Order: sequence, then structure tokens, then C-alpha cells
Amino acid sequence: MADMTHSIELPEAIPSRLMELRRRARCVALARGAVRAAGVLLGGMLLCMLIDGAVVLTGTAVRVALTGAVWLAAAAFFVRYGLYPLLRPYPLAAVARDVDRCVPDLEERWSTVIELAESRDPPSVRGAASLVERVIREAAARRERIVNAQVVPATDVKRWLTVLAVGAGIGLFALALSPRVVGLLAMRFWLPGRAIPLTSVTSVRGDLVAVRGE
Repeated sequence: MADMTHSIELPEAIPSRLMELRRRARCVALARGAVRAAGVLLGGMLLCMLIDGAVVLTGTAVRVALTGAVWLAAAAFFVRYGLYPLLRPYPLAAVARDVDRCVPDLEERWSTVIELAESRDPPSVRGAASLVERVIREAAARRERIVNAQVVPATDVKRWLTVLAVGAGIGLFALALSPRVVGLLAMRFWLPGRAIPLTSVTSVRGDLVAVRGE
């Protein structure tokens, strides 16, 4: 144990577990942003394909605008739910508070020991050295009660993965029913600047072909 007049040395198990939880929180944030952005992209693509198939968007300007709007919305979701949480400070003291909130059996010991370790108050303010050491020992002894998935849940990531699976299933079902039309609609979404005709009409005599959709 370090000199109480300067700082308190914590067992390595406590800060290492907190850093592990912080890494998990960042990974979950990235995954949350990625799956939400993918969900918005997939949903927007299906909606644009539905509109294009219903009214046949002529010209490329409208399709470029729709595809661009979908991509911007997906990027906004990724920044808001994936990157923004990474830019916010998340010190170990805040991680410890989250741990205590999610695991009541710790009785706020983890946030207490982190605050004591970061404190520069004199021993008379911190409390007796024997009491501080006991709190630290109890906090370290109860670390097995901490479940990472409970402190940093990923339930919303799993929920969005389910939404993605449903959306992908709808797209594959439509593709199986009408592979040519759905394939063309998908190409018109992903390559909005290209003149990709959706349908063609041939005259009875066979000497006239007109494309519909461009």
C-alpha cells in the first residue's frame, strides 16, 4: 500500500476490470452505430426500390437525391450512435459509478475506492488508513459479482440485428419472386447516376423498342 499522505494504490484487478468495461462500452457503441446505420440503409433502400417500382422514377436526378438522402441518414445514425459516444469522456470514476449502479451488492465500494485513489485530500479527510484498506479489499473481493454484459448491455445491438435479418429476408424473398425486376431496382438504387431502364416495350411488328424508366 502506498503512502497515504500522497495517493492510494489500488489492486491491479480493480483498474484493469474498469478499463475492460470501458473498452467493451466503446465496442458496443461502435456496434450500435454500425447496426443502426445498416438498418437505416437497408430500410431506405427497400423504400426507394418500392417507390421506384411503383412510379418508375424517370431521369437520374431524383434517384441520386433519394440515394444520397438514405446514405446521409445512415451516416448520421452512425455518427450519433457510434462515433459520438467515443468522443465523450468516460473516466474510470464514471465506469465505477455505472458498475455500482448495476451491481447493488457492491454497495458503492468501487466508486468509493476510485474516488479515494484519485483524491488528493489529506488522510484526515479521507478517513482512517485501516478503513480505506478494508474498503479496497472488499471491493476487490467482490469483483467476481460484476458481469460485463450487465454493466454494458448489448441488447439493442441484438435487437437491431434482428431487424436487419428481417429486412434482408424481405429483400431476398422479393428477389426470389422477381429476380430481374428486383435486381434492376437494386442497381438503380446503388448506381443512381447511371441510365438503367427498368422495363422495355416492343412493338407488335418488332421494329420499335422503347425503354421505360429513363
